[in-house]
Amino acid sequence: MSNDILHNYFAFFNKENFMGNIILFIITLTIISLTLYFIYKSTEKSNSLVEKISYIVLAIVDSAILIIYYFDRFNVPTELGWNINVNTQNGLNFIATYTTGIISAGIAALVSVFVTIYQIKKNNEENDKRDKENFRIQNMPLLKYDCVQGRNASVELTQLDTNIEEDKGVIQQITLSLKNIGLNSIRKYYMKIESNILKRKYIFEIAKESVIEKGQEVIIPFVLRLKTEEIYNFKITLYYQDLVFNIYEQDAILEYKLSSANDGLNYYSDYKFMVQDEKQIDDFPNMEIENIA
Repeated sequence: MSNDILHNYFAFFNKENFMGNIILFIITLTIISLTLYFIYKSTEKSNSLVEKISYIVLAIVDSAILIIYYFDRFNVPTELGWNINVNTQNGLNFIATYTTGIISAGIAALVSVFVTIYQIKKNNEENDKRDKENFRIQNMPLLKYDCVQGRNASVELTQLDTNIEEDKGVIQQITLSLKNIGLNSIRKYYMKIESNILKRKYIFEIAKESVIEKGQEVIIPFVLRLKTEEIYNFKITLYYQDLVFNIYEQDAILEYKLSSANDGLNYYSDYKFMVQDEKQIDDFPNMEIENIA
């Protein structure tokens, strides 16, 4: 009685193990079939002999498990007199071990492929970003600021209203020079001028349809009332666009002092510019713009 119970017990687990191997074999057969189909399609698309041979070798290796199983299943070695009949259970155990190796290798290869694809994508994005930045720098304008006298103006004279009374100041012309010393042209540009002595801020579109070519200088004259022997600060903000539609903003502070000569009839000026680095912006800000012809 006891022996019968043990026999049934081990028979049950041997049956479970056998069924598990059968299920694993079916899964393996499905994976191999899909792999062979993929190899077949890849071979059709391949134009290289080396690639075709590689696919054929891969197909043979991939289908080896089926060849081994059916050699065992139909007792081919015994029928041909090569060997004694091999136990099918042992064959299934071998297939299970072989399948585990294939699945492990497949998972490792799949992870490796995804990591490689991700790295390639990341490298491509970084290369695109670097190429765009290099292209931007190759087309980037650069402005030089100055005040000049006795130069032909590029635009009409513009009056700036100050809060200085007539009997406490003199009319003075300040002529700004903007020279493009960068690598390419400016196609669209605006100027904003602010100061605590101005009644309001002024925003101009400089010569609406013109372009400041590389090496070109634009002369912009302003007239306003100033007191002598006082230092004034004017904040000048330029918004401009290069030829590939990148938009920049740059601030410059003009420190300006008007002095009287000994005769009281002539005047001279001292000035300096403090220019900040330009910064790239997404779009021109909303501004109430006045045109300087």
